[in-house]
Amino acid sequence: DDDDDDDEGSMEAQQRGQEIQRLRESRQSYLCERKAAQMVFQVISESDGVLSPVVHRSIKLAISLLNGGNTTVQQTFLNLLQGEKSSRFFPNLQQLISECTVVDLDHLRRIAGVKPGVTPLLEQQRALDEIREDVNFVCDLFRFLQLLCEGHFEDFQNYLRVQPGSNVTANIVIDCVDYLLRLQESIADMFVHEPDGADSPSSNDILNSSIRIGAQVFRTLTEYMQGPCEGNQDCLAQSRLWDAMNGFFLFFAEMQSRLSRDPSQIELLKEIREMLNEMFTMLLSMLEGKDKGNRVARQMIRTLVDSRVHVDVLLAQFHSVIKLCDRGLREAFTAYDVNNDGFVSPRELEGAMMKQRNFTQKEIGDVLEMIDENGDGKVDFEEFSSRFLAPSLEIGFNFVVLLTQLHQLSDPKSQSELEVFIEAKSGRALLQHFKDELGTVEITGKNDRIERVYFHIDPAKRRQWESQHLQENKERFLNTVERENPKVKQNEFVDFCEDMIYEMRFSASLLRESKTGDLPWTQWVSSLTARYHHSARIAAFLLTAALNVLLLTFEFHGDGEEGGAPELLTTSMDVQRIIMVLSVIHSLVSVVLLASFFTLKLPMLLFKREKQVSRAMLDPDWLRGDEEALDSLFSIDGLRNRWDRTVISSSQFPSYYHNRAARAEALEQAQANGVEGAAELLGSPDAPEDGERQSPSRLRRMLWFLPADSVLKYNGWLLGVLAMDYSFLYMLAYFLLSILGTTVSPFFFGAHILDIALQNPILQSVLQSVTHNGRQLFFTLSFMACVVYIYTLFAFNFFQSFYTEDEEKRCESMFECYVFHLHTGLRAGGGIGDEIEPSIGTPYEAYRFVFDLTFFFFVIVILLAIVQGLIIDSFGELRDQLEAVKNDNETKCFVCGMERKELENIPHGFKLHIEEEHNPDHYMFFFMHLLEKPETEHTGQESFVFKLYKQCKYTFFPLGRCFRIPEKEKE
Repeated sequence: DDDDDDDEGSMEAQQRGQEIQRLRESRQSYLCERKAAQMVFQVISESDGVLSPVVHRSIKLAISLLNGGNTTVQQTFLNLLQGEKSSRFFPNLQQLISECTVVDLDHLRRIAGVKPGVTPLLEQQRALDEIREDVNFVCDLFRFLQLLCEGHFEDFQNYLRVQPGSNVTANIVIDCVDYLLRLQESIADMFVHEPDGADSPSSNDILNSSIRIGAQVFRTLTEYMQGPCEGNQDCLAQSRLWDAMNGFFLFFAEMQSRLSRDPSQIELLKEIREMLNEMFTMLLSMLEGKDKGNRVARQMIRTLVDSRVHVDVLLAQFHSVIKLCDRGLREAFTAYDVNNDGFVSPRELEGAMMKQRNFTQKEIGDVLEMIDENGDGKVDFEEFSSRFLAPSLEIGFNFVVLLTQLHQLSDPKSQSELEVFIEAKSGRALLQHFKDELGTVEITGKNDRIERVYFHIDPAKRRQWESQHLQENKERFLNTVERENPKVKQNEFVDFCEDMIYEMRFSASLLRESKTGDLPWTQWVSSLTARYHHSARIAAFLLTAALNVLLLTFEFHGDGEEGGAPELLTTSMDVQRIIMVLSVIHSLVSVVLLASFFTLKLPMLLFKREKQVSRAMLDPDWLRGDEEALDSLFSIDGLRNRWDRTVISSSQFPSYYHNRAARAEALEQAQANGVEGAAELLGSPDAPEDGERQSPSRLRRMLWFLPADSVLKYNGWLLGVLAMDYSFLYMLAYFLLSILGTTVSPFFFGAHILDIALQNPILQSVLQSVTHNGRQLFFTLSFMACVVYIYTLFAFNFFQSFYTEDEEKRCESMFECYVFHLHTGLRAGGGIGDEIEPSIGTPYEAYRFVFDLTFFFFVIVILLAIVQGLIIDSFGELRDQLEAVKNDNETKCFVCGMERKELENIPHGFKLHIEEEHNPDHYMFFFMHLLEKPETEHTGQESFVFKLYKQCKYTFFPLGRCFRIPEKEKE
């Protein structure tokens, strides 16, 4: 349930974040246009590498300009550097880095003193303030360097390493490594080699400062490499970074052992683990885009092996946390949290853990010490989980990704060295715990190489995905998706993934609302109708069946003589009362079904339509109103396209689709493609519409109580979407027929019996056989009606005398004659000749012979047979399609399209390939991961895929390629 809350919160936060990012970028660009970046550049260039308040504030201004990865500001800085060949910008930065503070043992002694009372209190506070100011500058400096490359700006990544054409060069990447090494040595001196110096009251402040700096340097180095930037990866691989890594592994292991049993140090332990997580992220960024057997992987494995003792300590700590999670610590807490307030007493938690018989007495004692930090007799599990469990699990997952990636990228010799971690007890436990949470996909990278991407899959989302409803949707998609055209298949697959992601998010939000007590009545009704939608469906069908059984008791009473009409009654008055009660109940249930449509189906419907419109806006021809792009005006798609063009200027659009910047992106692309009038058609994405910015008209002022024009425009479009949606029209007809059945006649409930076709998948396939070739069937029937009309013309003009039976003329008017041919002629086995008077012995005998024979041959034998053949062929075509899909699933990979025979020649073959390497479920979770993760936190591979995804270009799918099959071997 908490995962559901987080999911809904992250979705709303992402939408707010997009709007804030757009506003921030506009303000940053505004300042950049007014030379703010040039001012920062000049201050640093003329600083001579000396720290001053002006330099520090200039760096803070640069951080504000670059925050969020503003590419315009980044390009401005790069242009300034490339334009000033003799600039002292980089040498001064190099000097500032070299003089950056590292809080060493001398600082610690100065603040706390080796003996108590040596340092006066005032001097101690002054020293602390100086250190904090220096630490803030160091963090800001490295944050500035990070933001210069934010968003994997490869031009600046390379320029930090080498400045071609410049008179003065500096390698900022190596300078950062040198500082990191100095920082590591100072931390080791303070807190590892001389632990007595770290026991002073101010040691935690000093250590926190060092951890802040270290975490920021790791983030900066990560941004240097992600993309990937192969030049910086190789540069760091050949640097002294590995020496720093060995020292940090020692520090992390020592501090982990020292602090993990001290509940008063849990916040400090959390900070250390966050720094460790940043280090693992940096190590993973060094492996981005690497081939099997690369040098970086070998060096990294060698570093891990050299620090094996310390790595084993870290693994053991992560293993202990995993045991708590796997053995049901949360379940033990929940069992005694009867009030659902998030608190239990330590004694209750201890009793629950003992009852489970999964924990040792030592483990129970350790948990109770850590979980009740303040000793108030209350246990807040969620707070303990966020401070202690969650950081450890995140680091453990990243370490599993690192081990997995190293094992797959290294050569056999290096793999054997890595086995000491994988085969260890703690390593096996980590791999087993995260087995179902580790998602793997393969992509075609920006260098046209097959790369593997690893990401986290939320267990709650996996359980939700495995529900019966979503699995039925998946099976339905796999049975109907286009498989012959890879591009069409990719588009349909991404559409399906987006639909499922939205449905999972929406279901989670409904579940969250249903468990919240203080909801507005409207949301409470919506949640209630959504929860009981399936039950209402079943109840409506049972009521329909009962009503139609009771209708069989009706009969006519009276003979209708003497001007009186026969009366339709049941055999019992009790049956009439039962029908009335059931009719009223059925009407109420139909109201619930209609309401549940607006609660469950309408958001999904609007999401799909907004997604289609958002993608159509990227097509210049669609924006220009090209007839070919819009389809025919007389088709349903053509009507929808023209109706959709009425909403794209509304500021309320899109309201359901996750990309709130769709109009801004479409406007930018339309202007790049030279689409005239794009600004008027799309409106202003960042401001109210033109009609709202201008002074309102007199009529608008009179109608002040109505919503804004953009809201009216969006709501009008919504009504049109409903009017053209078959599912809504069906539910509306269902509701109206139920009301008519209750108020007019119960025989209207006879139409509801057809609802069984929508409840039964088998009957749905039967109906599909009729609708599968619906267009051909419609035109065939229309042509047959035209042919019958031509025969009616001849019959009315030449053979009218033969259309008399018992002195009753059946062809007195053209319309009557045409209806007779359609009604009787088509049902006659021998054609129309069997239903009219014979022509033997009449002057028209020869003409009638030709008329009757051709009608029988063309209409009965050919056209009716074609209609029957279309329906029968649909059955066969659907059956063949299902067989082809089944065969395709068994012999081909859905993602890459490679044949089973190609994959059986490699170890583990086809089964491993479709279940782990190219699993469609993992690609769906990968898209979810990209949508929920902030763009500024994407790795290089994720940014590459997400950029193509937003452009609706799916070239990242590995068509006909696989990571385990080298290209040379495949050729």
